[in-house]
Amino acid sequence: ERAGGGSESRGKVVNDGAGVPSIRSDKRDADIRQAYSPFLRTLYVQTQGCTLSAEENRFIVRQGNEEIDSLPMAKVEQVYIFGDCTITPAAMRHCLSREILVTLLSNSGEYFGRLSATTKDVTSVQRMQLLRSFDVEFVIDAAKAFARGRIINSIGLLERVCMASKAYMAADAIAGLRKFTAQVETARALEEIQTITQNASKLYYSVYGCLPKSEIFQFRERSSRPPRDRMNSLLSFLYTLLFYNVHSLIEAQG
Repeated sequence: ERAGGGSESRGKVVNDGAGVPSIRSDKRDADIRQAYSPFLRTLYVQTQGCTLSAEENRFIVRQGNEEIDSLPMAKVEQVYIFGDCTITPAAMRHCLSREILVTLLSNSGEYFGRLSATTKDVTSVQRMQLLRSFDVEFVIDAAKAFARGRIINSIGLLERVCMASKAYMAADAIAGLRKFTAQVETARALEEIQTITQNASKLYYSVYGCLPKSEIFQFRERSSRPPRDRMNSLLSFLYTLLFYNVHSLIEAQG
């Protein structure tokens, strides 16, 4: 969903949090997905040289003296500012007063920092989090849940791709990932869970290059810090956005 009426090639300002693409044509299901989206409605400002300002309860994006796009503040829950894009003091004040998170990244997606209001008293929550960190059973159960979810998501993606494109070469990888899921359930230490997760990731990416893709984004092997090609750069960039989206959701809960 576009953030306003600006041009795709010039503005690149996207409000995508609530507009999750529908995987079915049923309008009711799409409305439910939109109303209960787990993602924050996000405004990305990434066309270099743009400035984000605030006027009359609207965010305005300008490049020089030209207005590129605008949208109501009520439709935004967090803002990403990339590279040489800037945000005016007035817009920052509006974001802080409305508890709209502002994240600053480089043009390539490297995280610099964030602006967030400190109006909530989360002392009791933080105290409980600290106590929970010493509860070994709770920590291991939480780590298992994260590892299980990660592997199951990998399986789900490979299964959908297999059905859509008949890429049956991923069938062995799916079977292997299911075994890793079972291993997670019997793990007794964080180090063991971490090893299982790493092995599952290696198996997943071993067949990732066999999946359908464009000619521009070719995948050979996973690399990060730094990514060595276009596909790995794209993956790292998307993982960065996903991480800080989830981080924002957690932070909003204290």
